[in-house]
Amino acid sequence: MVDLYCYDSVTVNSLLEHSVNHLLSSDIRGSISVKLVRELEEWKDSEKGREIEKCVECENGKKLMSFDLVQHIQKQLKETTLGDRPIHLHELLKGSDIIFPRYKPPPRSPELVARLEKIKVKLENEEYNKMIGTINNKPDLLQDIKLDVQATHRQMWMVMNFVLTVIGSFVFGYFAAYFAGIESTWCFMTGLIFGLAVFFADLYFIAKSM
Repeated sequence: MVDLYCYDSVTVNSLLEHSVNHLLSSDIRGSISVKLVRELEEWKDSEKGREIEKCVECENGKKLMSFDLVQHIQKQLKETTLGDRPIHLHELLKGSDIIFPRYKPPPRSPELVARLEKIKVKLENEEYNKMIGTINNKPDLLQDIKLDVQATHRQMWMVMNFVLTVIGSFVFGYFAAYFAGIESTWCFMTGLIFGLAVFFADLYFIAKSM
């Protein structure tokens, strides 16, 4: 897309160019305003390379003219006819392409910009806090190992206490019967009964605590 340096312009057709030459002719030049003569001369001089805002070259080689200048030409042609009758505006523009002004977005409100910046900073802080929270909530590996070791230590002591209690109960029952003068076979059975009683009692409390 061609970047045009003037807005509200039209491409110059043959009638427009002929009208400019007509108004700048020696017969008509003296009867029009000095301002219009200067504008028309500037437009003509732009064809020789002068950087005049009212005329630039299009991509297809057509020259441009500001719409204001076209209106001034048409107004002057009402007083100075070109041919046998006045030239109307739609006739001057016949075959020309109208160049509409480029859209310029309105400036953003400073209050809106400041509010958007605050929202952006707030969202960034929330995202950062969320990331930090996720990191902080991750389980500590050393703490897990410590807890595992403590749990294993308690279980080992529980097993050792269980075994020693059962063995102690068996020994107590055996020697209690032995010192009571009972035969060795019955001593063994007494110890076994004591040991089994304590075994099942401890097993019940262990299962209850788990």
